[in-house]
Amino acid sequence: MTKAKLGVTPDKRDCDHPVDEQMALARELGLTGTPMTISDTGERIMGYVRSSELVSKLDEAKRKVAATGN
Repeated sequence: MTKAKLGVTPDKRDCDHPVDEQMALARELGLTGTPMTISDTGERIMGYVRSSELVSKLDEAKRKVAATGN
């Protein structure tokens, strides 16, 4: 970063980037969109959710599991 700020072209580097592998896994699992939260009960919560709403949704997911005994 310092070199770039000084107008010097930084050395080229290669690094691992697992994004393609992660995206393939997401497609395989049917996961779409960001952000996405998956609760510990397996419920998918799609899109941005305010923190207070997220807590409510997570609590509701736990209540559903408790009610079914799963």
